[in-house]
Amino acid sequence: KAAAITPAIKVPTQGCAAAGRNAYFCQYVKSIVENDEAFGADIQERRDLLRRGGLKIYTTLDFRVQDPAAEEMANVV
Repeated sequence: KAAAITPAIKVPTQGCAAAGRNAYFCQYVKSIVENDEAFGADIQERRDLLRRGGLKIYTTLDFRVQDPAAEEMANVV
């Protein structure tokens, strides 16, 4: 008799939901792209660019610094 298999279903995450506790920073970067005319003629064109993908976005967020700072703040607050 075959053993029962329990499927491991995971909902795919995309956009800022994939950023976890750093979603606030993702949203900040997203708003910069959506509001800068350098990325498209209007907000819909800029949103389409973000959804289409292919962009390489480099930010100042450094997890080696951010994670310990967030942990320390959580311990104090």
